[in-house]
Amino acid sequence: MCGAGALGANLCETLARSGAGALRVIDRDRIEPHNLSTQPYFKSDVGSFKARILAHHLYRALGTKVEALSEELTATNLGKLLEGSELVLDSFDNSASRQLVADWCRQRQVPCLHAGLAAGFAEVLWNEVYRVPSPAAGQDDCNYPLARNLVMLTVAVTAEVALTWLERDQQANYTITLDDQYDEDITTSKIPVVGGFSPVPETPGLGVEIDEAQAAKHPWEPEVLMNCTHKDGSVADW
Repeated sequence: MCGAGALGANLCETLARSGAGALRVIDRDRIEPHNLSTQPYFKSDVGSFKARILAHHLYRALGTKVEALSEELTATNLGKLLEGSELVLDSFDNSASRQLVADWCRQRQVPCLHAGLAAGFAEVLWNEVYRVPSPAAGQDDCNYPLARNLVMLTVAVTAEVALTWLERDQQANYTITLDDQYDEDITTSKIPVVGGFSPVPETPGLGVEIDEAQAAKHPWEPEVLMNCTHKDGSVADW
């Protein structure tokens, strides 16, 4: 598990409670007060290393032994940190680390599943189709509480994809927004998705027919965007 933040920590807990018995968590960060709204830590944990506290909590709750590595993943040590993994789950909050993980897994043909979100959008993608977000200068300054509902939805989808691969050797890719719940009731037919993507339509326009009566029940409203950008204006990736 690369990252023990909003996605990584909750995903690690979900997998542990689903029966995963051999987990390794890599995260250099310490717990900060603003982490508590979306991450499974306690107020008393503030100041401690995320990986160590997560391992401690899961051992106390389930008896699950988690190898906690409170280190920064770099080009020099990533081989040592990732070696022996049957599956790598990437939830890092920066593009440089995501690139290192993606390249290492691709070169060694190690299965790697990436989960990330920004504002109201999330994606869960296997390494074969994943593209690392553009790197941003400086540290991530998104210090407000993330939308916990989207975080937990992304965690649930990622866990299902990982467990399905472990059980059946089947891969699936997803993009997620909180508006996905409306997809089925505003179209007269289901939009086909193959390998996480919708094929180019053969009919004019979007290739789907909209049920106007149902669509009227979901009027468009201007979205109030969260301040999820770096200082240079690029989008921060969770």
